[in-house]
Amino acid sequence: MLSFSRWPYKRSLLALITVILVVGFFWSRLEAHHIASKDVFVGNLYNGKFLPFIYNKNKAITYLEMATDKKVIEAYCDLGDIYSKEKNQKLAYKNYLLGSMAGSQRCEFHILKYSYPDEKIAYEFFKYTADKYNYPSAVFMVGKRLVEGDGTKKNAVLGLSYLEKAAKQNHRGARIYLAGVYIKGGLVPQDIRKANILMNQTIKY
Repeated sequence: MLSFSRWPYKRSLLALITVILVVGFFWSRLEAHHIASKDVFVGNLYNGKFLPFIYNKNKAITYLEMATDKKVIEAYCDLGDIYSKEKNQKLAYKNYLLGSMAGSQRCEFHILKYSYPDEKIAYEFFKYTADKYNYPSAVFMVGKRLVEGDGTKKNAVLGLSYLEKAAKQNHRGARIYLAGVYIKGGLVPQDIRKANILMNQTIKY
């Protein structure tokens, strides 16, 4: 009789533990960009980001595209992730690029490590976007590519001018890259003081 009377409490305790575990699992997979908007959240939910058994690629794409229509930048990166997973490199690249051009450093990270099918076309696109729209991410990537000779002929002087411009636009990547240039020397005279200033600005912003 005593054991029977405790059974409802055991069931309640088991239910509470289950809820805590589910919420904990959900929370561990949640990142800041997942709650950028309602559409992004639902899109990532259907993409199986939180609960793997909830997956519907078409619905995920639909909601994330709705978010991009509303200028939610990080949705481009989430779309890029979906297409990359599906081995659709063209659409993955397109969405990462759009997000990067709009200022997403997460998308920019993917672009920087992405294996371009044509480096020259990528450089020309960045150059056009940097010169016409002055997006800091595009300005940075043009400068970096000019310095390293990716998709274009090396031109350190011109590349550094783009990097300096991006740094003045508070682009963290440009400041870190320039700091490395000044620490190493070679392209420019070694200048540890200027490198420290750039790194301090990076921390500040």
